Amino acid sequence: MREGSIALIWLLMVGALNSASLQLLQRPFHQWTLRESIELLNDSPWARQVTFTNVIEGVGSGVRGEKEILDTFYVRLLSALPIRQALARIEQINHGYDELERREQRRFDQLLADGLGVSMHRWIVVTVSFRCNDPERENQIGRYLQTQTADMIKNQAFLSTSRHPRLRLREYFPPANDGIGARFVFPRFVQGREIVQGAGDSILFQLELPDLQTPLNVTFALGRMQVDGELLL
Repeated sequence: MREGSIALIWLLMVGALNSASLQLLQRPFHQWTLRESIELLNDSPWARQVTFTNVIEGVGSGVRGEKEILDTFYVRLLSALPIRQALARIEQINHGYDELERREQRRFDQLLADGLGVSMHRWIVVTVSFRCNDPERENQIGRYLQTQTADMIKNQAFLSTSRHPRLRLREYFPPANDGIGARFVFPRFVQGREIVQGAGDSILFQLELPDLQTPLNVTFALGRMQVDGELLL
């Protein structure tokens, strides 16, 4: 297949994904299905899934006879409302929200209100969760993220835009028992100016971890986050 054809197919795939995400956001989040919510969390304008493959040499080598170790990172923009809505919808579904009486639904809505309504206008929050088909390695990375502080990990995590390359971390929160992962908090404004220049800009999140040969680099295109003329970031 020619290079031009491959590029065209990629552009069509990106366009279809963006269109599907925008169509989903036209409906109230409490109408989303579990599958739709998970897809938004794993592969959407606000979420990326990145897998590194480490090939183990030799027949029968590796973990439990496996030849490949798969390090999978889930990187999401928690400051973007669609991500928080998808998390809230999964929580609803897990608790049988759709079968509850309206009075009970209102109580449940109140429990989720803080997470959905929190103001993020000053911050960009990136979350990172990790899975591996090697349980020992998964626990190792998990322990590392759990024991870090903002001061300890500040030289390994950066956010970059065209206006501000390698913006320093402002705060860090280790993974909790909520499935969201580690939270990396960056300022949205520097010296009173927003770090992004508009829909044509992009955000690059970079994270270096021990025993990871290649740093985790994830780019989010702001143009794909436009919903009804509003940038959801």
